[in-house]
Amino acid sequence: MSIRPTLHFRGETVSPDMFEQRWRRSAAALQSAGVGDGDVVALMMRNSPEAIELMVAVRHLGAQWCPINWHFRSEEVAYILRNSAARVFIADAALLQGLPGLDTADTRVFAIQGEGDTTSAVAAWPAWEMQRDACDPLGDLAVRPRGAMFYTSGTTGLPKGIVRAPMTAAQLQASVQVRRLAYGIEPGKIGR
Repeated sequence: MSIRPTLHFRGETVSPDMFEQRWRRSAAALQSAGVGDGDVVALMMRNSPEAIELMVAVRHLGAQWCPINWHFRSEEVAYILRNSAARVFIADAALLQGLPGLDTADTRVFAIQGEGDTTSAVAAWPAWEMQRDACDPLGDLAVRPRGAMFYTSGTTGLPKGIVRAPMTAAQLQASVQVRRLAYGIEPGKIGR
């Protein structure tokens, strides 16, 4: 995989080398949790470098990432975990705190501890950071990256899963062209 971005978020800068180390460690941690080609990893996270690292790690394993709306109640989250057959569910600890009685069935759950986070969710679920940091970075795999599995809001009933395939080469090229024309963003270019 040739993803080499520098991430800037809330005063934190993640260099390309650090980003690659972290997503490769995340891939190894997911693999040790049983995630493989074709599996689903559910994510309930606020915007963060960790969220991007996990999306890349999941794709590296040939799995699909499934974002879960942080406004959903425990019953809706449990439904999505069951319906998507998510092997792993990773959520910000503060968001897990707001899901009392969450039935995770056969899904492994990890909490991402925010800075200074002392919520009881951190104690109730294994910490993702410890799982990730205990692993060596995973090397390249011969799997086809998959897209994502999104769920509708469920306004006319239960949320419905929509699988989005990864972009074809032509779609990727068109996307790069649109970003270049609309925003001045190009691969390998930082800022305007």
